[in-house]
Amino acid sequence: MGWGDVISIGLGLGNLAVNANNASQLQQMKMQQASEALIREFFNALRTGMFNLNQTAEDVLRSEATAPLKAAGAMRILDYQLTASGVTPDVFTDLGDKKFAADTGRMIRENSGRMYAALDTVGQSQVDQLVEHVRRLADYHYYLENFHSAQRLQEAQAILAQNPNRAGGCLIGFEVYMLIGLGLTGLMLLASSPGLGLLLIAGAVGGAVYVGKQRKNSQATKEAQKVVKELEGTLDLNRFLELDGQFKTEDVARAEQQQAEQYVEGFFGDYGLLQDGWRA
Repeated sequence: MGWGDVISIGLGLGNLAVNANNASQLQQMKMQQASEALIREFFNALRTGMFNLNQTAEDVLRSEATAPLKAAGAMRILDYQLTASGVTPDVFTDLGDKKFAADTGRMIRENSGRMYAALDTVGQSQVDQLVEHVRRLADYHYYLENFHSAQRLQEAQAILAQNPNRAGGCLIGFEVYMLIGLGLTGLMLLASSPGLGLLLIAGAVGGAVYVGKQRKNSQATKEAQKVVKELEGTLDLNRFLELDGQFKTEDVARAEQQQAEQYVEGFFGDYGLLQDGWRA
């Protein structure tokens, strides 16, 4: 086992399938009456995730004698992630899966408490900081990975809010024909009634400027609708905005991410631990 396996579980990456969205995701699937095949696939992934979690925890226990502080930190990460995932034995329907999940949870929870209690106050503080940094790494990654997409989505939503009824072009096309007719009428009247002719031409020009602006707004609305359709289902904007309130800028988030990485890598003594393409 490498400490990277523990970090991957802590970050909810790869095919480990145990992450902070599992329980809520299953509930959503049931509410939306997802197909049996889709739910079965979800359970298969979750079952695999629990197995990987169990195997990683056993590997951590085997390393305890030679690296007690690292092992305690690793087990604490697994404990945190399993709790955050919301995955409990009740999630499963199969009795064998329920028992395996219960045994795995108990093994992680009991050993996490035992190993943590065996540390002195300095060691406990280091482990606390480790878990907090791992927890925040997932937030930094999400924020930085989605920063530009979130900006696009917010801008598109703002355009739609300003122009809620300007998606179509039929009305604008009709207005163009009306303005052309108005302008031609003004030209024909220039000889017999110059004042009225000029007034009609001026009205046609002003109307053309207005219609041009509306046409531009209509095109912007169409583009905004495309962006919303593209991103709304893949981006959790509420989560991003909450993180944006904390970090304010990309630079702040990236600086804090680097500090967290350095701490985690320093704790495990492996400064290549987080260099395998996971970060934004």
